[in-house]
Amino acid sequence: MEGPDCAGGAGEAARALEQARLEDAVRGLVESPDGRTFLRWLIHGAGVFRAVYPQSHAEAAFQEGRRTVGLSVLQLCVNVGAGDKLLNNEMNDEVNHG
Repeated sequence: MEGPDCAGGAGEAARALEQARLEDAVRGLVESPDGRTFLRWLIHGAGVFRAVYPQSHAEAAFQEGRRTVGLSVLQLCVNVGAGDKLLNNEMNDEVNHG
């Protein structure tokens, strides 16, 4: 049977597979101190936890786009149960790894 419902189902399955692969990648990164350092760098560099007041609309759009990417990465971390580990153990990683 073909039709819009089948195409939608295939699209949903592809999105679910992509989401699962991304979550597996994040789990792998969170397992190592270097991976956690990279994720923290990405999230902080994206300005997720920073308030900015851009001078122009173009700069505001750029900043918001960058922040949206950081929020997506942070959401992936939360989805796999790594949000607390990532954000609360920063000092432990620096002491044990650095």
